[in-house]
Amino acid sequence: MAHLAKITQMWKTELEKCLEDSGVETVHRIRTGTRRVEAMIDVLMREAADNNPELEAAADKWRKQLKNFRRAAAPVRDLDVHRTILEKFAGVGEAGKEEHENLEQSEVEKQAATPQLKTAVQTQAEHLDAWLKHAREERAVDLLKQIKKRVGKIDEIAANFGQAWQAQRGRRKPVRKPALAALDAFVKLSDEIPMLDAGNLHDFRKGAKNARYMSEAGGDDPHSMAVGRTIKRIQDGIGEWHDWVMLADEARTALRHEGNELREMLDREVESSFQAAKRATERMRGRLVGEWRALRKV
Repeated sequence: MAHLAKITQMWKTELEKCLEDSGVETVHRIRTGTRRVEAMIDVLMREAADNNPELEAAADKWRKQLKNFRRAAAPVRDLDVHRTILEKFAGVGEAGKEEHENLEQSEVEKQAATPQLKTAVQTQAEHLDAWLKHAREERAVDLLKQIKKRVGKIDEIAANFGQAWQAQRGRRKPVRKPALAALDAFVKLSDEIPMLDAGNLHDFRKGAKNARYMSEAGGDDPHSMAVGRTIKRIQDGIGEWHDWVMLADEARTALRHEGNELREMLDREVESSFQAAKRATERMRGRLVGEWRALRKV
């Protein structure tokens, strides 16, 4: 409960800060904060006594509020990430310009297939970036509305959950170490999604992210940190692929028939990153499931 209270307060601080400045990093911390709080609630509920409707109702209220915040923050964060990828990929904006200037001459020549193609892609990327920027501004307005509407309820919801948790003292299940709770959650996820494909890889990432945040409850415990690092590698690989997928979809919506060259390049990145993410996920998953099975035998 102490860890939950700490991360809840940190998250609430970011929500209040966002009302003054809805910048990239603040929105990022809001989005990840919702996942961390929810993962900690899941850890606690695994230890809760059975047949506890009051605690279950309090947890459901927490999760509902977290879902509302996450739904509002997610598209803003996604658009921030996609603009950064586009800058580096197609030389749009300051980030793309700086990266291009730092390349060796041979690398510059390889990237510039023809002057005509380069001009077409960069022009299309500039149009897409303007579309992404406008969409981000609209989504940020929705996020601020949600924060203003709901931030004042957080303390009450957290207090109700805390009181319900304390009320079942003496009836709780044995406490599981965070590393073991994270492994349990990850293996359960792997059983639910045994075969990975483009249709379920993102769902697998979301479940893995929740397991990773469970591991963070272990603080500096080496086992918890090791489990968390391995899961994060899965997260990052799938996340990179999913960002390319969303950026390609956004290009189709924003540019329609005028963005053929850029869309073709993005589609190649989607396929390449999918194959890399799938291979890495299957490799890391085998390692974590193997560790879980070994621990079960001890």
